[in-house]
Amino acid sequence: GLGDAAVPDLVQALKRSPSAEQRQRIERLLAEADVPFLPAGERSRGVRAIGVLEWAGTPEAAALLTELAGGADAARLTREAKAAVERMRAGK
Repeated sequence: GLGDAAVPDLVQALKRSPSAEQRQRIERLLAEADVPFLPAGERSRGVRAIGVLEWAGTPEAAALLTELAGGADAARLTREAKAAVERMRAGK
């Protein structure tokens, strides 16, 4: 709800070595904000994971991609997941 105003606090929270669940939630929020000042590795980790799921092509991977594709429309990971789902359907 705070939008971009929360980004600096989220970045600081990542630096404090949060638990795995907290890190995942924080990274999801930052990905939805498509934060340009995160290190390239942080920004691209989710995109690479989507590529791996698409490459795997298993029913489980397809289900996870479909779930990810249901995220916020403006989020980069949502857009990437939607594109991967479409490519997987076209490849059948």
